[in-house]
Amino acid sequence: MQSQTATIEAFNYLLQEIQPEVQVFRNKIVNSESDFLDFFKNFVKLEGLDFFENDSSIVIKLNVSKPDNPHIALKFSISEVQTKNDDIANLSTIIGIISFVKNNPTLLAGNLIILIEKLASGSEFLYENDPDHRIALVVALDNNPLVESDSIALKKGTLIPAQYDFRIGISSALASDPKSVSSVDVIALAAQVITSLSQIPTRKIDPLHLTHVSFNDINTTRKQFRQGVEITGVIKALNETAWIRMKSIMESTLAAITKPNDCSYDFSLKSTEQIFQNDAEYSQFLFKRSKEVLGKTKVQSLEHLNKNFDRCSSFFRKFPTVILHVGGLDSSNGRNPISTLQLGEIDQISTTTIKAICWMILKF
Repeated sequence: MQSQTATIEAFNYLLQEIQPEVQVFRNKIVNSESDFLDFFKNFVKLEGLDFFENDSSIVIKLNVSKPDNPHIALKFSISEVQTKNDDIANLSTIIGIISFVKNNPTLLAGNLIILIEKLASGSEFLYENDPDHRIALVVALDNNPLVESDSIALKKGTLIPAQYDFRIGISSALASDPKSVSSVDVIALAAQVITSLSQIPTRKIDPLHLTHVSFNDINTTRKQFRQGVEITGVIKALNETAWIRMKSIMESTLAAITKPNDCSYDFSLKSTEQIFQNDAEYSQFLFKRSKEVLGKTKVQSLEHLNKNFDRCSSFFRKFPTVILHVGGLDSSNGRNPISTLQLGEIDQISTTTIKAICWMILKF
């Protein structure tokens, strides 16, 4: 998409034209007694926009003059785990983006697709509604209380860690085995293994290379003159260096515990999730464009994440994807109780996001 708007001053003037419509919608949705999404869908119908819905998501397509050009998809989440204020900020942002695109159709050269995800399977629905594979970029917006209401942020490096399911089997001779000199309590040995492996991420791995090990099940086994125990669990690692070190230390720890006790072990792994990072090229593009329109001090680089983005992994598999962190209204830390709607802060979040996204669309 190529912009015909030469200056940020002209762009800001175009944004001012849509602000009254966004505020009117915001006020209506705050005072509405109906469900937020029902209210929003009525708005979309009145605007004459194409939209498709299933149990997981709503997809809205804004068609402009050259639909064969690459498209941008914007992903928003509306769910029960968010505060009411986050939903209002998200829907106000969507209204602003829709209004800007509809008021300035000649400035765009491709389609804009908006996905409102209600459940974690929204990527499938988005993929189904892109049969010609025109989507060049998905920008997933995250309401994040670490980000100020007048700023945005991106995270460099890994967003979603690699995940491996593991199985550990430990066996020992039973006392009834005529060849056995002594018998070991494999349950007690398994407890020692679990305790030792649990301490590896905090004691043996660089804390900046976040690694996590968790245990799912422990079961006893018995076969002929052997008694055993099977332990299953999950390892997560943010980078390959941490993963290789974690695997090596787990192997040596198992050997150190079982060998002195005259036990044997086996250790198997199965990869269930790969490492995902923001698309490098588009991340740089978003950093650059956001700084142009918001100012350098209003665009942050997040060093650490405060939440799990596993539900976004399906988007990274199917599309070039970037997670864009915008202001979040978190009721858990006292910034904004659910019962108190701080409309000025909601307006600031939606205005900042509209500005960054619309400028990005024009410069894509």
